[in-house]
Amino acid sequence: SFAGTVQALRARRPGLLIDHELLLETADISYVHNFLAPEFADRIDAYIPGQETLARLWERTPAHHLIVANSELVKRGLVDAFALPEARIAVIYPGFDPDRFNLDAREKLRRQTRARLGIGDDVRLVGLVTSGDFYKRGLDRFLACIGQLKQSIPGLSALVVGGRSCPEALRTHPLLHTGDAIYRCSTFAPESYIAALDILLFPARYEEFGMVILESMAMGVPVVTSAAVGASEVLAKASGRCVVEPCSEEIENLCAQAARLLLLDSAQRSELGRSLSQEAARHTHGIHNERLARWVDRFAAAA
Repeated sequence: SFAGTVQALRARRPGLLIDHELLLETADISYVHNFLAPEFADRIDAYIPGQETLARLWERTPAHHLIVANSELVKRGLVDAFALPEARIAVIYPGFDPDRFNLDAREKLRRQTRARLGIGDDVRLVGLVTSGDFYKRGLDRFLACIGQLKQSIPGLSALVVGGRSCPEALRTHPLLHTGDAIYRCSTFAPESYIAALDILLFPARYEEFGMVILESMAMGVPVVTSAAVGASEVLAKASGRCVVEPCSEEIENLCAQAARLLLLDSAQRSELGRSLSQEAARHTHGIHNERLARWVDRFAAAA
């Protein structure tokens, strides 16, 4: 049983137990990746299942127990929702694999992926890449933006990647039937699709982090998203032009920013791509582990 596994772990007298979502109530450090910040609760209509249960567990953990949040957005939500002390929450952004997501990989993969998709080099391709949950990630908002962008940018095409099958919102949309949108299911190699894009448009209603944003940045692919997405905190450091504020005009603002980036000339696109890649390079797997190790040292010193 799970309880037996936990007892066996404790019997080995480990110096430190690190877990995810407080599955181990006696863990010393717990990662929190799934959490709906109260300020954005009305955008997806519900809290994450089990969130209140987690809060009760956190209340029973020792004062030195450390919570690792994947964004300032999540940390702020934990403090606001459950009055957790800020000192107990460390923000450590997730890390990406630099061997897979980099500028050279984009150059290598871009043309061959576009050829596989039947997309010419001269076509501007805007994409939404996700593992799934198209409502949360704003597929309907993405399609609305594509419709607006096509009015001012002729020859624009859209790529939607994620899920096990084509979502109904896209399956019934005119863009798919006119050949102006392409769908592909989830893949373990998202870098190939990211490389094919001119822009990643990520209009999520809410997202705790959003790894695809960091991965796209690493490949020098411009990203447009909102501050309701945790990874926007990293993106904004490279380019404030890429992040819009959550508001009633959000979709129009996302469209406007996407249009501006699509119309950059070659030199401007290259400069932006380098800036994005350089900022992303501060958040690799290795750097993430180094940051966690520093927090572990602090934890050991305080224990």
